[in-house]
Amino acid sequence: MRRMVVLSITMASLTFWPMILQATTFSVYIGTGHKIDLSTAYTVMTVFNLMQGPLRMLPMFIGSFIEFTVAMRRIQKFLICDEINPAIIEQQQQSDVNAIEIRKNANFHWGISPEDQDNKDEKKKEHKAVLKSRKNKGKVDEKEENK
Repeated sequence: MRRMVVLSITMASLTFWPMILQATTFSVYIGTGHKIDLSTAYTVMTVFNLMQGPLRMLPMFIGSFIEFTVAMRRIQKFLICDEINPAIIEQQQQSDVNAIEIRKNANFHWGISPEDQDNKDEKKKEHKAVLKSRKNKGKVDEKEENK
């Protein structure tokens, strides 16, 4: 919620900050009793128009810089912390139970077991033999029809 409020203020300042700065500058200068001629006013307005791009990016830069510093602090905190929790090491050294045990005649596979793969290969061979016999039978029938 707080981030959305800050984001809305940032987005509003993208539009209004350059205009408010220009109007405030002229108001303060004239309000203090100074007079401004047309050529000076035009020059000042041109300078402010040139500065609008960087001024519009200033709030985005500040927001990005804040996010950057927060991210760097998190990374620094992560890198400084201990790599291994000593309590876990002590607990593992005390227990004699293994999480995984591998025996001599173990099979490792992913998805289809080797037995299922053998059955699948046999079915493929049978299917190919049936297709071949149908194809050969079709050739024999064609030869008989041609005669």
